[in-house]
Amino acid sequence: MTLYVNTGNKTPEWEIIHWPVKCRGNFIRLVFAECGVPFKETSGWDICASLIQSPYYSTQPLHSSLHNVSMGPPYIRKIGDALNKTMINQCVIATQYLSELYGLRPKSDLSHAQCGMIVANCNDAFTGIYRTARQLELKKITCDEFVNEYFLKRFGSWLEILEQPLKKEINQKYFFEDRITQSDLAVYNVMEGFKEWLGHTLFTKYVLNKHQLLSKHFELIKNTSKGVQHLTKIQNEMGFTWWPYESRGGIGGYCPYNDALYIRRSREVLLKSKL
Repeated sequence: MTLYVNTGNKTPEWEIIHWPVKCRGNFIRLVFAECGVPFKETSGWDICASLIQSPYYSTQPLHSSLHNVSMGPPYIRKIGDALNKTMINQCVIATQYLSELYGLRPKSDLSHAQCGMIVANCNDAFTGIYRTARQLELKKITCDEFVNEYFLKRFGSWLEILEQPLKKEINQKYFFEDRITQSDLAVYNVMEGFKEWLGHTLFTKYVLNKHQLLSKHFELIKNTSKGVQHLTKIQNEMGFTWWPYESRGGIGGYCPYNDALYIRRSREVLLKSKL
């Protein structure tokens, strides 16, 4: 799939390349949209296999003529850069780079680094949900362990970690400098993911009601971020969801996991537990 996302009538400057899984690259998309930078988006197993260096997935020779090769999408690169001279990969690294390039980052270098910590925490929270849902499906953990050890304890800890930086000052609205930075967009994104995963009732009970600062921040970014509003419109038009409710096995059938199915089933376990 190739999608052109334009802000105004500008020619796309960048391309995002990622696996055909719907929430991949969201942090990068939000930075582009917030900063008004048009981009081209390409997803597919074949194009990722042509760029990645992996003993399992790659179709790229080990001694490649490309200037930059790496292990994991998403990738960003300038439009027309066939040799990957401008390529950067890994979502958190690309988000940090683009935030600096387009002035979204905090002015302080220390705050910019701490922004990166928050973005990385958001990325790890997503990964943790996938990993634990997969363990549940493969019966490596029981339903009771999933509910009590992961959801009530570990998931609760993730929410505390994401909320803590909002407690630095009284009446603090944003994470840094009283304005939107990359950390605000990443936390909004992960909150949208939690909402879709849990459904309205559990999200309200365990996220919004227990974490008032995160709840206020979530509504603030939804109502004030140009990037969130722009991409929400695009995703509604395209039928996108934040979690990958459609999935396939992977290149050559190597990856047997259907994370979309596992995410749905993990929610069913939570609902049946009568939390």
